Amino acid sequence: GEEAAVVSRSGIHDAAMTSLEILNDLMPISTFVGAVQSLLEHEDGGVRQRALWLLNEKITHAVAHGVVQEHHVRLFLSLTEKVAQGLARAADLPELFPEPKAARKRRGRNSSQKGTVVTGTADPSTAANVQMAVLTVEITARHFAGQSPDRFVALLGPLLGCVGRGPAPVTCSAVLALATFAPELGARTLPALPRLVEALHGYMARAAEGRTGDLGADDLHVLLSASLSALEMLYTFVGNFMSPYLRPTLELLARPELMRRKTLGKLLLAKADAVLAAITKHVPLRMSITAALAVHTDGLPGPSVRRLLRFRRGLTERLDPTTVAQHHKAYVPVLITDLGFRERAYAKNAGVTPAALARLVDPVEAEALACLGAYVVHLNENMFRPAFLRMLQWGSPSAEQSSEHAPEGEIPRSLRTQAMFAAVHMLSGLLKGIFVPHYRHVLDDVLAHLRTAADPAADRPPVYRSAHHGASLSALQSLTNLFLYEGGEVVDAAVFEKLVRPLAGLLAYRPGAGDREERAELQEPLAACLVELAATVNSDLLWKTLNHQVLLQTRSQYPDVRRCALAVVRDLYDRLGEEFLLLLPESVPYLAEVMEDSDPAVETECRDVLRLIDSFLGESESIRDYF
Repeated sequence: GEEAAVVSRSGIHDAAMTSLEILNDLMPISTFVGAVQSLLEHEDGGVRQRALWLLNEKITHAVAHGVVQEHHVRLFLSLTEKVAQGLARAADLPELFPEPKAARKRRGRNSSQKGTVVTGTADPSTAANVQMAVLTVEITARHFAGQSPDRFVALLGPLLGCVGRGPAPVTCSAVLALATFAPELGARTLPALPRLVEALHGYMARAAEGRTGDLGADDLHVLLSASLSALEMLYTFVGNFMSPYLRPTLELLARPELMRRKTLGKLLLAKADAVLAAITKHVPLRMSITAALAVHTDGLPGPSVRRLLRFRRGLTERLDPTTVAQHHKAYVPVLITDLGFRERAYAKNAGVTPAALARLVDPVEAEALACLGAYVVHLNENMFRPAFLRMLQWGSPSAEQSSEHAPEGEIPRSLRTQAMFAAVHMLSGLLKGIFVPHYRHVLDDVLAHLRTAADPAADRPPVYRSAHHGASLSALQSLTNLFLYEGGEVVDAAVFEKLVRPLAGLLAYRPGAGDREERAELQEPLAACLVELAATVNSDLLWKTLNHQVLLQTRSQYPDVRRCALAVVRDLYDRLGEEFLLLLPESVPYLAEVMEDSDPAVETECRDVLRLIDSFLGESESIRDYF
């Protein structure tokens, strides 16, 4: 009966579709378009879906082989417009395309295909038809939108109608199709941007908050992926028109919930980075800088802050003098806030161990310093000096503690000092001789710190000791840079006298239990600093003071202190050579005392020093002649 007839018709349709697929490559485009147009009105949703698939294949194949002519484009566009009309009515029709009245009567009022494509209970075959139709519009736009842009502008509305109104795959296809329009239509996509970007931001916010709603977790994950891909395309091709959406995009990408790897996964993290890269490269700098400076890092966790800093560094490296002048007043406070991450991280993680705090903070602080360095190279003297003084006012341990912005408690102050000295070390190495005159402003703070550095304050909390040690390292490294690049502008005899005793006193540094590696960390920078100081002053009289202060430490009761002092003596002879032999007579008594030291390591170090001195004395003379 009727069921047999349905089965028979189904078999005929399948055979017809199979024949059409076989003849697809051979059939002229005009004939093919006519056949597909008829099939799109067929009562069977599966037939319509296969017809759309064949149309997509035909367009792709024809373009690839260069056989599309102008009248073929008009045929494809007319058919695509019909598809778009079906999309526009998809929310109100049981199927994507209208059916003949007779077919609707045969299906009857209670047909299983009746329903809407925009609800969670939509017929999967109907949703697949809508998705295939969206793909048809996207493919046609990709290939032909440039030839008839005005006709494609009219298709934006139907595509927008599919966003958020159907199953997740339909919405994903729609947002990606709309993003595909951007490179082809450019400014003509402007009317669609508010609604589209609002939807994209909405899916990102839902993913960050875990609000699945009527969507499954997997569906939300797919929508997030599509949203990130769409944003990348929009910022790449219509970045000039995206300024109203920059700050919300950056704030969403910085959401800690969204940046967790379990939420995004490696692939989506790469997509998020691609969005930031597109903004950096394609959005006008005056727009992106304004948005980047408006997104505050206060309250954000390390990974989010690091992501934003890396993004801002990319923008900073592209600055021009005009942009620097426009944004300088806003830039400096932001850079200082970035340097305060170590202090803020400790406030949120009270009781954390120094090692755990370092793992959390060091990568972020390294990025903050890189961002600061990328910025200061654009500044002239009149801009750099006030900015540097403001940074010192923020981080100087000698700053008035009643200041509104001064941290409370010795641990926060020590962490801030550590960050400031790290910045001074970076700037002294980056700017070299240019930075030397500015070192005067921080020299007193460095000296005050070094005077206390030999005392590790074993009774203080571990985080304080660790911060104190980190500040000491940065102070030594910055002083070494000062000595290396200065030409007598800062280090005179008076400054030398202030420096030599605190520096030599660091040889007696005695870390607390469990912190022995700190001495090893200090030894090399300290030796380099003392040797560079000697080379800078280049004075026999000042060398005598330095040599005496170092040799005094060879009489320490601690073997590791004696060994470190001898290592510095060796480095001094190695750097200054025969000129340093003038101080040999007064050195001999100290060296004689440690020649037979009870500690093998000290004795070995002493013998190395003696061999080096012998190499300068010549064959006819030996240091043992002085004993």
